[in-house]
Amino acid sequence: MSTRKSSSPENSPRDRVNKTSEERIPRAWFKELDILRRILDGSGVVNKPQIMPFGVKGSPSLHVTTVSTSISMSDFDEVSKRGYKIYIVKEKHRPKLRKEFLTQLEKAAEVGAKLVCFNELAYPTPVDRAQDKKFQEQIKEIVAAAELFLIAGSYHHPTNFYNISPIFSPVPLRGEAGRGPRVYSHAKLTSAVRVEEMIRIPSDRNLRYYETQFGSFTILICLDAYDPALVLRLMRMNYQFNEENKVDVVFVPSFNVEKGLSQAKACRDLSYATGSLVAYVNCAATEPRHAVYLAGHELPVVKKDDPVSTFGSKAVNTHTMLHEVSYDFYHKCRTDRTDEYNPIFTYLIGQKRGLRKELDLLR
Repeated sequence: MSTRKSSSPENSPRDRVNKTSEERIPRAWFKELDILRRILDGSGVVNKPQIMPFGVKGSPSLHVTTVSTSISMSDFDEVSKRGYKIYIVKEKHRPKLRKEFLTQLEKAAEVGAKLVCFNELAYPTPVDRAQDKKFQEQIKEIVAAAELFLIAGSYHHPTNFYNISPIFSPVPLRGEAGRGPRVYSHAKLTSAVRVEEMIRIPSDRNLRYYETQFGSFTILICLDAYDPALVLRLMRMNYQFNEENKVDVVFVPSFNVEKGLSQAKACRDLSYATGSLVAYVNCAATEPRHAVYLAGHELPVVKKDDPVSTFGSKAVNTHTMLHEVSYDFYHKCRTDRTDEYNPIFTYLIGQKRGLRKELDLLR
């Protein structure tokens, strides 16, 4: 029997450091110290710039599922606070939306999806802690049983004002203690101010991506897909002669009630420029709800009972689409596409030193 004392919250290393600090600094500094701690605590969990590696058995094909929910503006209350304007799901609508969410996630699991993405704002706002904890546990059960990764749309956080996409994994990050499913947070990087979405923006806007045995993916929530810095970063990573790890799938969960077609076209351009699979999924309020592109080409929709030879999309139901691409075909498309980059592209992504000879002004 061990006689080692368990570490209580009051005796944790962090608390001991805090206590030591408070004994050695003037009391007048405490307010600023607390502010600094809150800032550091928040920045540590929102879009920390790192590769997120997971481990699960692989598959010969890329299985991506997009889910378009029936959520609409009528389901939200507008909240303005501290200069931010966010949208919170009405209390009376949360049970209905949670039930729909779980139903569609189960459908995706049944057809063998391994990477699942819901549209932006599909996750009912977690303002009722007990009910949301139960909802998360139900999601984790499905995720663990099907060994799938879930981008659960997003929600406007009611207290820190980020637009947060919860990412559910069937396993913890490699090297992380414990077992079982986990949930991580991914924040939107661009506020849609033209439609009065005035959210908080993370100070660190580096590209963050997630590496799994089913392919690596990143998430560009709605307007993030228009950010030229992120697009150029993806182009550089996916260039075939670059030694960095490649991003296989770019998920673009969106909530467009008017500009769905124009954003789908932007996703086609993003797919062409990066040589990647770009999966756009919108809410059911407008068309298109689903649009998936590979190296600039839209995946064809095939009949439900037809086999997918190389690539194609199938309707599971009115809300859910399954998209399949064999890895061999995927990598051929990427190589063919990025091998055709013209000198301007390769210059912009840092693969060429320049397009003209620099002048020697000392002569």
